[in-house]
Amino acid sequence: MKTPIQEKGNLPGFLHCARKTDIELSAAAPITTIAPEELITPLPAPSVSAPMPSYGEVDSYFRNVMARVQQRRAGHEAALRMRLATPGAKSRDAEA
Repeated sequence: MKTPIQEKGNLPGFLHCARKTDIELSAAAPITTIAPEELITPLPAPSVSAPMPSYGEVDSYFRNVMARVQQRRAGHEAALRMRLATPGAKSRDAEA
């Protein structure tokens, strides 16, 4: 788990997608409502002086981002259920 990931291949691509998702999740709520643990998890950027992140770092980062995605999804689903359970919600949606 301490071995640096490869610079080419699928894993760096997935890492890029996870970072994009992380940034989007952080930008979706005003900064005052984001808990400190929800902020972007620091992950070393590859450079000449710094090696690629290790498999362990990437694993931890992916787990953090996915937990936040699942938390956000649960919140959206709960809001949708509440909206559909509200009397007249369907007619208001049809008018819009």
